[in-house]
Amino acid sequence: MKGAAMLAYDYPILGLFWTMLIFFSWLAWIMLVFRVIVDIVVGDMGGLSKAIWAMFVIVVPWLGVLTYLVVNGDAMTERTVAAAERHEAEIRTSLPSVAGNGDTADEIAKFSELHAAGVLTDAEFARQQAKLTGGQPRAHGENVVGAVLDVPGDDQGQAASVRGDAVATDGVDSERLMRIYLEEVVVKGRLELIDELAHPDMVDEANQAFGGPAGRPGLVAHVQGFNRNIENLDLTVERIVANDDSVMAWWSFSGVHAGPWLGRPPTGQPIEVTVFSFFDLLDGRISRYRLWLHAGFDEPVVFDTSRPGT
Repeated sequence: MKGAAMLAYDYPILGLFWTMLIFFSWLAWIMLVFRVIVDIVVGDMGGLSKAIWAMFVIVVPWLGVLTYLVVNGDAMTERTVAAAERHEAEIRTSLPSVAGNGDTADEIAKFSELHAAGVLTDAEFARQQAKLTGGQPRAHGENVVGAVLDVPGDDQGQAASVRGDAVATDGVDSERLMRIYLEEVVVKGRLELIDELAHPDMVDEANQAFGGPAGRPGLVAHVQGFNRNIENLDLTVERIVANDDSVMAWWSFSGVHAGPWLGRPPTGQPIEVTVFSFFDLLDGRISRYRLWLHAGFDEPVVFDTSRPGT
């Protein structure tokens, strides 16, 4: 052994390897001893047995630890698995909505951030939170480029009306209205649908923030500018939460920043953006449109139409 050690120190790289081997062996030993001591303390043995095992491990560590592993190794594994199962059960009990839908906690956190930033009012935040924790989700995340709209209806004819070139917009519910806007108007550029989706004198806060026209023409200009300045659009709807008089969509997109957008000159670089769109509805049509977004430029940009100067 002494000769091996001398050989190691005659060659620096072998000396380094030898030192690392000793260090990691010592670290593994310390972790093993700690694991055994913890198992002795939390195990289901009686007090006298725990005292004997603890004394054995402390006084004669090598022999005590190895003997304990031989005698109680299987029981240690069983206790570890049982503890992990109890921990998982406690999480599922305390957060039932997360157990049912893995992304609900993240969504509530995002809504909380928007509420704290003043984007959502107290009433809006309470309504969205109730939707996520107490009701069934209205829409799951899905890629919508080239997708078939999942439209609720009483018969196949109604669903088919949104799959072809003609999209029926009469009497649509608020969730479907938002989906038609994102999937047909924004993704496919079907600007003619805006006449059916929006009131003539609607207010588009994002368009107004940059001095665009009022009413429906403002929303048309908004979408035209977006599609002109963002190329290779890939849009994903994360969730839609709808009520009779309002609807919110959490969506994200990636694309190429090909034109001036949000006051930033074109970079020609890929960009990823997270958006929260809010429609206020009147008689089933858009009366006000506001949004909050986070754009992943080199210096990230947060744009809130209710506070355009931020």
